[in-house]
Amino acid sequence: LLLNVDRTVRQTPDPQTTQPRDPNEKNRIMVVDDTYENRMLVRAIFATYGFEVLEAESGMEALELMGKIPPDVILMDMRMPGMDGIETTRRIKDMEAGRDIPVIGVSASAFQEDADQLAEAGGCDFIKKPFEPRELVSLVSLHSGLVLES
Repeated sequence: LLLNVDRTVRQTPDPQTTQPRDPNEKNRIMVVDDTYENRMLVRAIFATYGFEVLEAESGMEALELMGKIPPDVILMDMRMPGMDGIETTRRIKDMEAGRDIPVIGVSASAFQEDADQLAEAGGCDFIKKPFEPRELVSLVSLHSGLVLES
């Protein structure tokens, strides 16, 4: 994780999987959480790095957004009414647009079973609430290939 004063983000190119990207296009993170305060916290953290933050308060809303504006990385609440984070992740990974997008699970429970189910659904990592902002930023950087500079 590279930190610098101007808090900009640059894409780490992977020549085998990365398609050319418009340099003026913002990096996008989608936060899927039924709790408004949790979505606002993620917005505040990643807006400082210049991210466009997409919000979905349900699994169904996340699937709709995926069809319109695919993000670079997704933060997925595991426990939501209706479609939970495991099923939402599974459906995102079944979509062509979502196959290569890293999904990081976020939950107040720290059961290994939750992390295992997320991994089986296609998720790449798991973080427990409450989390330290630096820890979340580090996970997003690690799994998305985005180098965050602050």
